[in-house]
Amino acid sequence: MAELISAKYGISWIYDECVISKFVRNKLVDSWSSDSAINTFEDLETCLVQAKKHFKISNYSKVSVVFSSEELTHTFVEMPPMSKQNTKRYLARNIDKEKSFTDEAEWSYNKVSKGAFTEGALVNIMPRQTYKKIIDVCYKHKLEVVKIVPFTEIMGQRVSKLNDDENGITVVVSVFKHRIEIAVLNALGEIFFVRDLSIEWDRFQPERLKLDIERTLLYTKQQNAVASQIVIMGIRAFEVAAFLEKDFKIPVQADELSTEVSFWAHQVQSISTRSTNNFIRSSIIATLTQKSVLNVGAWTAIASVFIAVAVTLAIKSMQLEGSTHLQNQLSNIELELESLQRQYSEIEKQNQLIERLLEQPEPIPAWFLYNLSNQVPNSMVLSLAAIELNDKAWKFVLEGANKPTLSSSIHQLQALEGELISPPWNATVNPSWRTVWLENLKQGKAYDNGAIAFTMEGHL
Repeated sequence: MAELISAKYGISWIYDECVISKFVRNKLVDSWSSDSAINTFEDLETCLVQAKKHFKISNYSKVSVVFSSEELTHTFVEMPPMSKQNTKRYLARNIDKEKSFTDEAEWSYNKVSKGAFTEGALVNIMPRQTYKKIIDVCYKHKLEVVKIVPFTEIMGQRVSKLNDDENGITVVVSVFKHRIEIAVLNALGEIFFVRDLSIEWDRFQPERLKLDIERTLLYTKQQNAVASQIVIMGIRAFEVAAFLEKDFKIPVQADELSTEVSFWAHQVQSISTRSTNNFIRSSIIATLTQKSVLNVGAWTAIASVFIAVAVTLAIKSMQLEGSTHLQNQLSNIELELESLQRQYSEIEKQNQLIERLLEQPEPIPAWFLYNLSNQVPNSMVLSLAAIELNDKAWKFVLEGANKPTLSSSIHQLQALEGELISPPWNATVNPSWRTVWLENLKQGKAYDNGAIAFTMEGHL
């Protein structure tokens, strides 16, 4: 019979290294690692087939994934202070400029507060197909992905515990079989800078690594910051630290915890699903929650069957023996059965509610109008904002007025159009507003004061 206490799993797939760990009540109980390189999704599938046998996975379980590959890039985006929601909107509008591929992108980010470096966010970007494939392959082998985070998130989490100086800057060197990553972080674990080096452990070049760390320290200094320590992470952390400690004036230390094989898969368990570095959107997690509720309902139904069988056996026993003790047992069992049936009915109601919520269409008009409120220039006044579904496309009409003159209004209208044609809307805007503007210009209204009316139409 399957385990009643559900297990959770962690997968670290960092470049070509793959480790899978099992957790029960948040405690590590077992780990398995692939002896061969995992470079493709076919390799990952083979890996999961072996792991499934090793762990005897029979029921759907939640899994958190730590991921890094050449397809996952990190870029720092400078931005002014703003709320979490506005940060997401700002990055969404700029993500196409930052990605290095033509496919649609999935992204996550780590906000960097004002400090030694410029304020902004470290954005992690991967192709949407890669993101979907990770989820699909895991689900095929009964693993429901609730987190996909870049391994840089783990680096940040560790540095926040290792750096006692609240103003200290740490250079982290993470060592893998065929890759070395260098990152610069503040005491909060916020990452300013990441670079990767194609250095294979079998051909380890201490002098090259030393040179790259020196360049990183120099770059940090150019940003008016001074690194206070160098931390080495990975299975070979102590060996690398021994190579480097005599070459730098600042302390070089190996993170002992990171030398464990299950380190990356273990640490991801403590990261919240709500983290901005989690690629998995809240809507996906809600779907998984629904499945979990259904599983609870299934177990309740099974328990009810067992109790019903127990009741039947008890009745037969009483008929044979007439035992007062068995009669008392029967009463207790009946009470338990009634309680379970009530719980099961309540879970069924919750399932029906979740199903109705998931079936509802996305509130595109509400999102559009909310987003529009942040895109309209201060000198522009909207008198009408209408949006409706027409022939499977959302058609919108915006009407309003600009101040102070016709000649200055062109820049505001172009700015609004630019916001609409950019992600997340990618709208097609009818150029008729330009024709009206030109007609007003021909009539000599370039410097007339007062409100300049406009209409802008298009579809999403």
